[in-house]
Amino acid sequence: TLIEAKRERQVVIVGGFGVAMAREPFILAMKQKYGIELDITVGPSPVLYQKISSERRAGLYQADIWLGGAIDFVGELFPNKVLQPVEPHLILPEVKDPSLWFGGELPVWGSERQAFFSLMNISSFTAINKTLVAPEEITSYNDFLRPNLKGKIAMADPTVSGAGRSWFTMAYKIMGPAFAKEFVKQEPVMTRDFRQMTEWLAANKFAVAIGVDSAGIRRAIKDGFPLYMLPLYKEGAVIGAGGGQLGVFNNQPHPNATKI
Repeated sequence: TLIEAKRERQVVIVGGFGVAMAREPFILAMKQKYGIELDITVGPSPVLYQKISSERRAGLYQADIWLGGAIDFVGELFPNKVLQPVEPHLILPEVKDPSLWFGGELPVWGSERQAFFSLMNISSFTAINKTLVAPEEITSYNDFLRPNLKGKIAMADPTVSGAGRSWFTMAYKIMGPAFAKEFVKQEPVMTRDFRQMTEWLAANKFAVAIGVDSAGIRRAIKDGFPLYMLPLYKEGAVIGAGGGQLGVFNNQPHPNATKI
């Protein structure tokens, strides 16, 4: 498989922003260990899927792997039947052995077992600008309803898949509809541009950003901006796969490199 993979030379991966932090180390490791180039495109899941869908309608099959959240699979990938069963692509014995996985079964799901649950995380999805709000001021969902935060909250659009929807869904489940109605009265500004949200926060335009690209926030902190990723709220937070759900496209161009 490796010999054939090296002939194919590359793997094309597309994924949501949850993949961003691993992008460069992953590219370097694959190149050094196997001599295989990784072409990884990271962006908003709805935009990426729309691009792939348009290409496939035109007969262009350029992507091998999708990395993203569970909503991507349930909302787009499964219904449009663009994936194939993932288990045939698992070739290492220690990966294929169910007894070595939590619960004694492979983390594979979907009606045709097209998705591989490769990652788990827990996050508040929230960053702040410490010059405008102190970390100790937001330890609960209710703290987002403080009068001084009205008009000062930026948020990833919760009407599409991603961290904004995950945050709002969990807030609604934990705090109830009354909280959701009061939160809307805080006039959060919605965006689908994660880079813009980080820039808004760094420029003191907003005190709080919900559903952020954590990799972008960490880069801004490294560059000296007074930003801070909030820890978990006292009521609880989302446990999910982030960008760690993996699927293999049917008609993929690099089948052997995909297995590697």
